[in-house]
Formats: sequence, structure tokens, C-alpha cells
Amino acid sequence: MPAGYVSRARPVLEPLRKDGPVVHVGVDENGLGPVLGPLVVTGVAFRFEGPRPESLGALVGDSKALVSHDDWALGEAWARALLAAGGPEPATPVEALSRLCLDDEATMRAPCPRRSGEGSSQAEHAPSTLCWPPLPEAFVADEALVRKCRDTIRGWTGEKVGGRFSRRTPLELVSVRSSVVCASRLNTAAAEGRHRFLVDLHEMERLVLALHAGAADPVDAVCGKVGGMDFYGDNFGPLSSRLHAIEVEHKKTSAYRFPGLGRVAFVQDADARDPLVGLASLVGKWVRELMMARVVRYMRAAALPEHLGPNEIPTASGYRDPNTKKFIAATELVRAHRGIPDRCFLR
Repeated sequence: MPAGYVSRARPVLEPLRKDGPVVHVGVDENGLGPVLGPLVVTGVAFRFEGPRPESLGALVGDSKALVSHDDWALGEAWARALLAAGGPEPATPVEALSRLCLDDEATMRAPCPRRSGEGSSQAEHAPSTLCWPPLPEAFVADEALVRKCRDTIRGWTGEKVGGRFSRRTPLELVSVRSSVVCASRLNTAAAEGRHRFLVDLHEMERLVLALHAGAADPVDAVCGKVGGMDFYGDNFGPLSSRLHAIEVEHKKTSAYRFPGLGRVAFVQDADARDPLVGLASLVGKWVRELMMARVVRYMRAAALPEHLGPNEIPTASGYRDPNTKKFIAATELVRAHRGIPDRCFLR
């Protein structure tokens, strides 16, 4: 190898163990860069022996390629199917979100604004209902799509579905969980000197620990790279109290071994390269779109006739696009009238 040569190849991680099952985790974020809406970090965990799968079928992959702001039915279908595989099928989005979230609703609602003299948090157009509406919500994915996801999960367990090939090494679903960090919490963290990349990293750590909690087998977690970060050791939060050894630190992959826990790796383009990360990304996309849709719905319902502009209030993804810019401008009077502080709206 010539002197000064730097390999650009992606490091290959050795199997965590040669024999016995491992709790394989995939973690990804949705909404790290937008100006509106929450940061959502989601993890899925499966227990199985052997190498991580290179594919989980055509319905699993990079959420940016499979779902969009206008069509997030597949993400919802996966959330419903995964929850049904571990318990009863959720009947409403509220129930699904409650079972997915790492924190309970009371904890997530703690920073919500309350106007002076506001009574019930469910009062009509109360600012505390911006992200937590009192009105019922409906699922958008059709039953045929949810059934396809459920059948796919059955196939992962080794069951033959419709005569199709079943896996030789079954995947046992452990859990699927999401962490929802609202704009208020992100703004508070920023004021304390914790930028959004650190918040993202620390929520990934929380999820890995939660998904592995109580497991006798080691965890092998693959997370999406956090921004352009290559060196994670000095930035760990929930994992900072644990001893760790550097397995590799590279532009494309950074991996760390933790005695008594296992391995946590951060991989560039993980949502497209690792199907477990891709699956987590799909579920997280639905959670973020659900929360963003609540904000849009609140603004439209809370607006008075004099608040509406020529195009009324447009829909918005929350990302840095023209529609989001129009949405911010169109809701300025609504937010002022209803007492929505900027900390709960703009990042």
C-alpha cells in the first residue's frame, strides 16, 4: 500500500459472537434538520442467530424512498403490524403512539404551554392541545397494506406465508419504540448548550438501552450516523458511564464495544444499507408525520376568518421548503391569538 494512502472502503464489522443469539437493533432519526415539528428517533429490535439480514423484502428500506410527506401509509402500516406482532393491534393512532413512545404522554406534555387562567388542557384550541388534540384521529393505511406487513413479519419468524420461502434463521421481534423530542425540548436543549446532534445521539443511546433492557444476550445496534460526527466517545450521554473500547472510527462507520452490553455502531446511510435501520426509519417517519399533521390541523381549526390569508393555511412538512415558509407566515396571527409561544413552534 503506497505511503500516505487512506482507504475509502467501508469498514466491515466482525460478528459480535460466533454462536448464540444476539439482540440486533436498528435505530434511525426522522426530522433532525426541519424548522418545525419534532425530532423522532426510532428503534426496532429482533433476537436471532447468525448475520444481520441484507434484505427484509421490498416493503422495507430507506423511508425517503418509500414514503413521503404526502403518502406515509407504509410507515403507519409497519407501526401497526409491528405493534400487533407484540400484542393486540392498536385501534387508533393515539393508542399506537402511546405504545410506541419511550416516554409516557404526561412526560411528553410537560413542556406544553398553558395560557393564564386556562382550565382543562382539552379546552377548545387551548395552546396545550397543539400537538395533543382532543378530537379523534383515523388511520390512513388500508387494511390490505397492513396485512402485507403482518404477513411479512410472520415470514421473518420462519412461518410459511402463502407458500413463500420462510427464513432458515427466524427473527424474533423484541420491541419497537420511538422517542419524540418536541420543538420546545429541542429549544431548551439548545439554550443549555446541547445542539440537536447531541440530542439525537443521546436519544439513540436511550433507545438502545431500553430495547436491550432485561435481555441476557448481547446487543448489536446499528444507528444512522449523527450528522458528520465520526468520534462519539466524548459525546456519549446515557452510555457515558460505561466503559467502552473503540472498534473503529471512520468516516463511514464508527463502532464501540461495551462490556456487559455489546456493540453500538454508527453507519453512514444506514437507513438504505441496513434493513433494520430502514424499518425503524419507516416507523419513525409515520410518527413524525402524525405529529406534524396535528400542528397543521390545529392551526386550521384555531384560525379565525380574519387570520386567513389569500391561500388560507397551507399544509407543511416542517422541512426547509416553500410550503413550510408559507405555513409559518400564514399562522403568525393564529399563534399570537391562541398563545402559542415560538419555543413550541419554531426550532
